Amino acid sequence: MPGKQTFIMLKLWFFCLLMVIFLAGSAHAQTSELRRINIEQVPSPDQGIPVFRDHPDKAALIIYSSLTNLSFDSNMGGIVDQRNEPASGRYILIIEPYTQIIQINAPGFMTGRFRVAAPQARDVLYYEIEPEERTPDLIPLVFNVEPADARLFVDDQITETNRTVQLPPGPKQIRLEREGFRVLEDVITVSMDNVQFNYQMEEIDIVPVHIQSNVPGASVLIDGTVRGVIDQAGGLGLFLYPGTYVLTLSQTGYVTHSENLEISEDGENRITVDLQSNFGTLVLDITPFNARVLLNRQDYSEQALVELAPGRYRLDVQKDGYAPHSETVEIIRNEQLERSITLEAYTGSLQFSVTPSNARVSLLTDTGRTVESWQGINLLRGLKVGRYKLEASAPGYRIQEENIVVRRDETTQVQLELKSQAVTQRTQPILQPEPHDSQRRFAWIISAERMLFGGSDFYEETQPSAMSGMSFAVFRSLSQVLFGRLGLGLSYDPSVQLWYPYGQTAIGVKPRDFKFEAQVSMGPFLFSDGQNEESVSRSFLHAGIGAGLVSRMGVEFMLYYAIYTEPSQNVMAGLTLSYWL
Repeated sequence: MPGKQTFIMLKLWFFCLLMVIFLAGSAHAQTSELRRINIEQVPSPDQGIPVFRDHPDKAALIIYSSLTNLSFDSNMGGIVDQRNEPASGRYILIIEPYTQIIQINAPGFMTGRFRVAAPQARDVLYYEIEPEERTPDLIPLVFNVEPADARLFVDDQITETNRTVQLPPGPKQIRLEREGFRVLEDVITVSMDNVQFNYQMEEIDIVPVHIQSNVPGASVLIDGTVRGVIDQAGGLGLFLYPGTYVLTLSQTGYVTHSENLEISEDGENRITVDLQSNFGTLVLDITPFNARVLLNRQDYSEQALVELAPGRYRLDVQKDGYAPHSETVEIIRNEQLERSITLEAYTGSLQFSVTPSNARVSLLTDTGRTVESWQGINLLRGLKVGRYKLEASAPGYRIQEENIVVRRDETTQVQLELKSQAVTQRTQPILQPEPHDSQRRFAWIISAERMLFGGSDFYEETQPSAMSGMSFAVFRSLSQVLFGRLGLGLSYDPSVQLWYPYGQTAIGVKPRDFKFEAQVSMGPFLFSDGQNEESVSRSFLHAGIGAGLVSRMGVEFMLYYAIYTEPSQNVMAGLTLSYWL
């Protein structure tokens, strides 16, 4: 029984061995059926191909091939964009401008690789990829390399080491690369008598490398790995083995910069990279100034200068009562685009009539600005849509106000009939028109002042002095509650028996029948010196605040603080009587 079981086990092992041999032979047969592709760099054709419109700082590979369904990879992830044109047998690769290995995958063919060495921005390299003709003269050979994981390039195509490979006879360019070892280059001749090549790479030490940039905070990548950031002093120090690397600096708002970095065993190894800002400038002149401005639906209102990343943007300008404006603007890096936009206001019309026909009428905006004034009837066209206030007055009639709304492409009709003062007297007393009501935008005022002033300290035992004066000013109503005046005056000082001129300006508010006023006066001042009994001339400036009743005959109490050209100060108090002409 044990012998029979042993026999059965041997049969099973023999069957498994046959299956392994069969599968291995099948796989070898499939591999041997894969054809090789031939990669060859060719001169550039006469015609140019526009490939840098969207990638002005990249390089390009133009690959011609009769093979279809080609795909490409980069060992450094350096392929930015790929455009396939099978109908014309052309493939366009947009790549980063640094050294990298491009891998070609084609169905039914062995994977091919070639090395792109240190291209520059806007370089265009041309290649042809075609099936390699089957030739019986491929020679098996081996490259014995130490260290075993070094990268071997034969005519810029990556080749396996420490195992048998097949190459056509003839001269070949050899390049071996490995971090921590010196790059080894050689020229060999492949023949039936020359099929084994042995290489021992030489170890080298790390060296200091200094990288400087104009952008603190920029990330520094070596062969795609972040090695640090630029500090506030504009530098970064690190240690690298001598050799060739891909240096990349990137920062938000700046164009990413990549270049091949050659680190030597001797020398300072100082590299300076100036990043370029990755934005353009849009200068806007918008009327009206407070219109809403949108760029790709983001609000940039009330910004005259906007910095944007390169690209196309939808510009929208909007404001109530105006026709909106839309357009597409293109921002170009490091360039300034100026746009002046004036929105067209929506308009309507106002048809107005009034009784009596000699009434004076004013049309004001909701902010109190007078749009137009006239007498009697009127037809106004081209009024901006919005809210307005009409004010009408006539001798012997009560002032009347009415709020109206002008709508787009419509005619607003208004008819006013003023009420006489006689009718008003039966129901309520006649109100005295105030001098700064809206119907009197300007008025003249004459004032008489009596001032009492003393030293800077009211508690000094000094006899206060008194002076009198008159002023003549023009009055301006800025709004219903705000007014200002500007004028000249003369004051009499009994201590010097002299009238002296002064300038005067004031601004104030009038809530109901009471007003508050801030006033500034300045001018020359002549007074006598008690000790020397001679007159001395000084200029003065005094400012004060006051309050008083409002009527055609106004009464106001003022309190001033005066400063003279020499170190002398006075506190002044006085009473002003004003009459509005």
